[in-house]
Amino acid sequence: MHHSSAKSIVITSTVTDRLNSNAGLRDSMSDGFSAAFPNAEILAVPLSLAPSYIAENSPDLVIAVGGLAIDSSNLWDLKKACLNQESRFALWLHDDPYEFDYAFKVEKLADIIFTNDAWAKEHYNHPEVYHIPLGGCKKRHFREITPAKAIDAFFCGVAYPNRVWIFRELTPILSRYKTKILGDAWPVDMTIASNRRISSEKFCDMASTSRFVFNIGRDFNLANKRFELVPSTPGPRTFEVALAGAAQMFFVDSLEILDYFDAGSEILLFDSISDVRFAMERAIEEPQWILDIAIAAQKKALAEHTYESRAKSIVKICEDRLF
Repeated sequence: MHHSSAKSIVITSTVTDRLNSNAGLRDSMSDGFSAAFPNAEILAVPLSLAPSYIAENSPDLVIAVGGLAIDSSNLWDLKKACLNQESRFALWLHDDPYEFDYAFKVEKLADIIFTNDAWAKEHYNHPEVYHIPLGGCKKRHFREITPAKAIDAFFCGVAYPNRVWIFRELTPILSRYKTKILGDAWPVDMTIASNRRISSEKFCDMASTSRFVFNIGRDFNLANKRFELVPSTPGPRTFEVALAGAAQMFFVDSLEILDYFDAGSEILLFDSISDVRFAMERAIEEPQWILDIAIAAQKKALAEHTYESRAKSIVKICEDRLF
């Protein structure tokens, strides 16, 4: 084996860009890898160009980032290019557990698999599977923290049934405050919600001027019928919101959140209406309390949950296990 460590890394996607709603993640990740390894050669290329790029440059490590549910994602060409150049092939899958039923597609292809979800990790049929959650990007998500807040409670996302149910329950409380709930498919009779999409940049801007950002997962199975795995790892929004400098009200469906943020001092957990009522009242009465949580969360995210720190973890595991 002529590669003893990962000095040149190609980051690509598992899906072609025209079908890839997460192509921006590739850039955030390559920023993170470049920051973590300033002396390595890091290149982000779309899937369509990756095989020829690998053939010309023989990188040590190729990391394909994304999901697997789209049938047109042809990773064989990528795998062949890696085999020809003796490049190591890693996958970083970010749609587990919703797409877990497609895992069989890649269990034979990858030298090493990283999954965003801790519980899904237990179900792969592959000797080298590791759990690495997504993260936040300092360049894109960080905002300076300001004490003045234009919004009291903020949420943006698709109206999955569990979210609709929770916000219906919370409407009597949230309608008394400056509440903004945005996204897709909210029922027209929900007075506190409006169907409006916003960019990721606008989302971070709005989060940073909110006292609270609600964090409610999607209890919704896309391609996950075989085990009906319940997501255990918080999504990337959790880290993005922390970087944007907002306090989060996290709906507890799994306690894995406590591996990333401390409850009460860096994030607030809720599983009842009274939790929310109490937090809203206290935030208005003691603005410094909620500001301190936002400050602590941002500090933790900068120290441990950026793509720079994820890149260090991934490369360390690859060097230990593959090189």
